[in-house]
This record gives sequence, C-alpha cells and structure tokens, in this order.
Amino acid sequence: MTPYVQREVFRSFEQCIFSEAVRLVAYVGNQWGTDLACGEEELRCHELARAVYEMLSVYVMRSDLEYLRVVDGVVGMVEHSWIEIATYPGRTQRERTRRNVILDVYCPGRLPQVQLIDTFCLLKPLYEERVRRNDIREDIVTRVVEEMRGRRAS
Repeated sequence: MTPYVQREVFRSFEQCIFSEAVRLVAYVGNQWGTDLACGEEELRCHELARAVYEMLSVYVMRSDLEYLRVVDGVVGMVEHSWIEIATYPGRTQRERTRRNVILDVYCPGRLPQVQLIDTFCLLKPLYEERVRRNDIREDIVTRVVEEMRGRRAS
C-alpha cells in the first residue's frame, strides 16, 4: 500500500532526500556512545545533522542544495538540530505554496530515528529554531562523514 502522505504530501525530491538520509544514517556504526569509559564519544544530533547535510551536498545537484540547511533549535524542551528542506519551486500553485519540510535524522524520543515531517502537521510547533550552535565538534562531523563515505563505497 502506498500511504497518502507518500502519494500526496511529500514530493519526489523530498522523498529522494529522505531515502538517501536513511541510507546514510544506516552506514554509521553502532560503536558511538557504547563504551564511554573507553573514550568512545556520544554522537549528538548536532554533529549527525551536519554530517548528513555534507553527504547530501554530494548527492543533490548544486542548484538544489540551496533548498537544504541545518537548523539548530529545540524540540519541546530538548536542544536539537535538524535539516530543513525549504520550499522547492514547483510546477503547480499547490507546490509553489508548500511549507518547509523537516528532515530529522536523530528524532528525540521517537522511532524510526530518521523522519520526514510535513510542517503543516501538528509536530511543527515542537520544532523551534534558535541561535546557531557554537559547540559543534567538527572532528566528530569529519569522522562520521568519513565513516559514511567508507561504507558507501563498499
């Protein structure tokens, strides 16, 4: 069965981005945060969103990249980061007036981990943009990107 949301709500561009994000996150190993005593660091949503964004920049055409951005903010009371897919110029009036879509690659308190969220639904008020974070661990982003690239090549 093809659900309504897949047929009518999300465009093929958004669904392709989502599918690629699901694949990319699946390439990230389970070792992150499993043994903090041995120095293995926790992988936070802030770094994962940036790593997925960097990998998506390889996947999408440069002209489409302007429709993606990493957003820092809160989901409810949780500090969080996600990727926003901005309104994409469409052929029909309905497509041109669409709201933005949230690609959450590390959903707090929900499964599956990677979700595509239509901002017209009730979840939108939970996602509130805030000031850009200044505590991003770039070395972690780089390690995650390398891990995604390595597994993608095999």
